[in-house]
Amino acid sequence: MSFIRKHFQDFIIKEGHFDHVHSLMAVMATKMTDKQRICGLCFDEVHLKADISYNATHDNVIGPHSNANVLMVRGLYAKYKIPIFAAFDKAMTKKDLFEAIEGLYKAGFHVVTVTCDQGPNNTSLKKELGVTYKKPWFTNPVRPGSHIYFLHDVP
Repeated sequence: MSFIRKHFQDFIIKEGHFDHVHSLMAVMATKMTDKQRICGLCFDEVHLKADISYNATHDNVIGPHSNANVLMVRGLYAKYKIPIFAAFDKAMTKKDLFEAIEGLYKAGFHVVTVTCDQGPNNTSLKKELGVTYKKPWFTNPVRPGSHIYFLHDVP
C-alpha cells in the first residue's frame, strides 16, 4: 500500500477535459479496428455531499460542491467505458461536448451517439443543438455530413 500511495501521490485530476486520457486513447486506438473505435458519449450529474476537504499534499481546498457532471466515452462494438471530462456544479455545454467530440476524433474515435437523462439542463442543451423528436440528431462538428444521435437514457 505504501508503494501505491507514493506512486500516485502526485496524480492530479483537474476539472474539465482530461487531455491526458485523450492521449492514452490515441495509443489504445492503434490496436483497435475501425468498428471498435465507434463510440458514444454519455453524461450525467452525480450528487455529492456538499462539504469541504483539504488536500495537504497539494495544499488546496476542494469544495463545497453539490454535484459533479461526468462525461464518459463508451464503445459500441468493444468493451470500454472511460471518463474524459468532469466539472463541479456545472451543466454540460455545447462547447464542452464539441470539445470532447473533437478530442476523440483526433485520438481516432468516431462518436455516433450522445446519451443523457431528461433533466432541465440536458433538455436545454438538446434544444441548443437543434434536436427534436422529428430530428433526433445534430451534425457532427468534426465530420461534416455525418450525424450524432441524441438519446435519452431509460430510467
